[in-house]
Amino acid sequence: RSSAASDVYKRQGDGDTYAMVYQDQQLQLMLNDEPLTDEQGDRFAKAYLRIWFGERPYSNNLKQALLGNP
Repeated sequence: RSSAASDVYKRQGDGDTYAMVYQDQQLQLMLNDEPLTDEQGDRFAKAYLRIWFGERPYSNNLKQALLGNP
């Protein structure tokens, strides 16, 4: 399931913006405010977000940048 969510990532150009929105037990990935996919379920969302924001994230520097920390 996480690979299916990752398959929708597209190459970014200058000015493009990705966003992940989590609400009402739905995780939605968007590019330039256009939905690419949404995944239902609190369990999936927590597991997927843990990749970026968990105790051992994919990249601690990226985690801090995403959280707005210098």
